[in-house]
Amino acid sequence: MSLQISETQDDEYRAFLARGEVRHQRCSACCYFRPPSSWVCPECLSEEWSWVAVSGEGTVEAFVWYLQSFDERCTKVPYNVALVCLDEGVRVMGNVNALAFGELRAGQRVVADIGAGFQGRVTLNFRPA
Repeated sequence: MSLQISETQDDEYRAFLARGEVRHQRCSACCYFRPPSSWVCPECLSEEWSWVAVSGEGTVEAFVWYLQSFDERCTKVPYNVALVCLDEGVRVMGNVNALAFGELRAGQRVVADIGAGFQGRVTLNFRPA
């Protein structure tokens, strides 16, 4: 059951991205943002939630550069994976595009860069602000 719910919620999340909207689930009881989407709030265990629009703007908290491909889906190296804290307080992972190796910094401001990812699925990544 939870797998089916998870797939449905992922589809909803990606449908918002396809329309250029960045939305995340927020608990209706305690207002906790919960990415990844879930059927229950990890803070208060409420099952009530709604999709809330967020700005897509944030700050890089941490990152790593991959210089070797460890996965056939990621053939262009180097590439980065960053932990971004959005202005609303929710933390998400994504690539920061439009940067050369060594140009990414903790504390750097970024904005949403929605585009196609693996197998053409729409993904939330970022670019420098």
